[in-house]
Amino acid sequence: MKKIIANILIGFSILLFSCSEEKHEPISNDKVKPGIIKNVTVQNLAGKVVLTYELPNDDDLLYTKAEYQLKNGTNLEVKSSIYSNTLTCEGFGSADEYEIKLYAVDRSNNQGDAVTVKVNPEEPPLFSTFKTIKMLDTFGGVNLQWENETGAALVVEIMIDDTLGTGNDYMPVETIYTESKNGNYNIRGFNTDPVDFYCYVRDRWDNYSDTLKQTIEPLYEVMVDKSKMKAVLLPNDVPMHALWRPNGGSEIPKLWDNSNKNDYDRMCGQNGDFSDNYSFTFDLGTEYKLSRFTLWQFLLRYDEFIYGDANIKSWEMYGCTKDELNMDGSYDNWHLLGEFEIIKPSGLPVGKGSYSDEDKALAFSGHEFNIPINAPNVQYIRMKVTSVWGATSWVSIGEMEFFGQPVINETNKKDE
Repeated sequence: MKKIIANILIGFSILLFSCSEEKHEPISNDKVKPGIIKNVTVQNLAGKVVLTYELPNDDDLLYTKAEYQLKNGTNLEVKSSIYSNTLTCEGFGSADEYEIKLYAVDRSNNQGDAVTVKVNPEEPPLFSTFKTIKMLDTFGGVNLQWENETGAALVVEIMIDDTLGTGNDYMPVETIYTESKNGNYNIRGFNTDPVDFYCYVRDRWDNYSDTLKQTIEPLYEVMVDKSKMKAVLLPNDVPMHALWRPNGGSEIPKLWDNSNKNDYDRMCGQNGDFSDNYSFTFDLGTEYKLSRFTLWQFLLRYDEFIYGDANIKSWEMYGCTKDELNMDGSYDNWHLLGEFEIIKPSGLPVGKGSYSDEDKALAFSGHEFNIPINAPNVQYIRMKVTSVWGATSWVSIGEMEFFGQPVINETNKKDE
């Protein structure tokens, strides 16, 4: 018995010794550094460069790497495997000359001699995008527009003067993360007093543009009172109710019931013909000079069907006043307020789960659309669906909200 215990103790001691002495070392452990990278060619692009080269002829070559420094002092390193002969170096904050050092590294972590390459990247996307920024007066705030030709990942920061006494010059209002090539973004929640807005663009390497200042005079608007909205069924309209509830009554009020994120809570309609006439109608309750509206997709289980299935993709929107309303189902007296379409910022193809983080964030915040400033006053809205995202012949919408200026006239006074 003592002999067995002694053997166990000896084995345990050997195990402890082995564990304490374990070291992670390269599989190969020679001291011979690899050859140098040769025949480097440079492709200068917007804020980045692509290097193409010839690898050294070493059997134990593991990867190549590039080292370089940005103008803001940041040191960057990029690696590429031996199965590729290109490296992309990004983050350059200006169209200047930079030096990049290229190395070959083998499986023993031996680093070859450096090959120094001079590069001249073109103007970074943040600066070309900044030059296109426009800040315009809009209802309740400011409308920002920009062009990001390369679709680079950028951050647009919006600020106003510090009004809280924090000791800073500016107070942040909105941070927009975007890869959209044609940006159009509204910031709301302001009264009609003039506001100085400030805007700059930065990228993920902390390169910054200048700051643009614009004095904005927001236009007055309120949200349409949902409690006064009502469904209207005109001849030729498609009944709006679930396919599995053909006698369940109108589902149009689900457009304004404030529960668009709940499972199965949506407005949906029967099968129809989008190329012909797939329309539904509702009453805003009183006459408005509309400024904009927000539409939410059907958000079943938060993201299962966004940009897919029966979710609405494009439509025409018509409006008319109470005096103009024609109950015969024709489009006589109806004014076209606009043709609208939901666009995925990423441009990814249609498919379940085919969307970026920005696409999903937009779907959950709602797709906002502006009504032309010269559009007539309206009380009734008629939606003519022209396409959905999937291969269905019926439509689904989670929620809609409308904004504008209430119109006070003799007809409205009588209604009240």
